[in-house]
Amino acid sequence: MRKPSAPRLSGICYFHDYRPQLQLSIASLRSAEAQLADAQTRLERTQIKAPFSGRIRSKLVDLGQYVAPGQAVASIYATDEVEVVVPLSSREADQIEGLWSRSGKRLAATVTTPTNGAQWKGYVHRAEGAKDPATRQVNVVVRVPRPYAATAGRSPLLVGSFTAVSMPGAELERYFDVPRAALRDGTQVWAVADEQLAMHPVTVVQEVEDRVILTAPDLPDTFALVLSDLAVVTDGMAVRTDTR
Repeated sequence: MRKPSAPRLSGICYFHDYRPQLQLSIASLRSAEAQLADAQTRLERTQIKAPFSGRIRSKLVDLGQYVAPGQAVASIYATDEVEVVVPLSSREADQIEGLWSRSGKRLAATVTTPTNGAQWKGYVHRAEGAKDPATRQVNVVVRVPRPYAATAGRSPLLVGSFTAVSMPGAELERYFDVPRAALRDGTQVWAVADEQLAMHPVTVVQEVEDRVILTAPDLPDTFALVLSDLAVVTDGMAVRTDTR
């Protein structure tokens, strides 16, 4: 008796060649490994170094954040010297002798903190070459060396402090300190001498609150100024002063 034979299976078999995909995956892996090695090399060579000794004022990145070359990571300020910006009008800047010259001579300056009266010796470093577009004033930069040096009874000159700055101005041989009301159109004053009114051209040197410092070559040493407004004014007209 014969055993029944196993049924025969018939059909078509397909074979897939995955070698190209494998080679592509291997190439991608090697490329990723090369990029990783390059990144590790760059990381080893990366240094965050300030160009001068100072203190960090603010940080611009957080831990774990990606940064790109050239991206700012922090704001720092120097501790060997600090800069104090002094806004001056053009007239005030002109009174600082040697401000616009390049003689190389340092102009002394004194910085004072109004809160405690502490003083620091500094010098005028530079004057900006253009006016501030917001204030229309000239920014003069004063530098103070060693602002954090320990001194008995004096706190450091901290960045952001309010300060008063004094600088030597031009010396005038002859000048007049008059009330602001005496200045007419910013260019002249009316003076009375021998009961006659005379219009004298003047040059304003400085204005301080309600006072004006000016020069006038032809003003006499003794004179009376007209402070009130007059309806009609002519040079040389006779006037009577009111002494009440």
